[in-house]
Amino acid sequence: MSGQGYATQVQAIIAANPRPNPSRATVPVGAQVVLDQLAACGTSDQVHEQLQLWDGAADIVTIMLPPGLPWPTIDATLRAAAPSIRAGRTREVSPTTERAAAG
Repeated sequence: MSGQGYATQVQAIIAANPRPNPSRATVPVGAQVVLDQLAACGTSDQVHEQLQLWDGAADIVTIMLPPGLPWPTIDATLRAAAPSIRAGRTREVSPTTERAAAG
């Protein structure tokens, strides 16, 4: 990211996290632009908005989750990122209903 023009922001993130830990990382307000380039985060509506920016630019938008998350967190994340919901369709999508439909 430093080589992509974000050197100042990367240094701010490093300075804010002298002992890096993924579960307690801090991104200073002035460095938020780096996180915006790498991840979609926030409320369901914020995630929808952030992912819509990528819909026209990427062939495939991938959602990756760390291992060990509780099911409610996984379900909420998948619902927030589901293309059918982002496209404004009202059909509920979840792995549980997809598995049931597949038989």
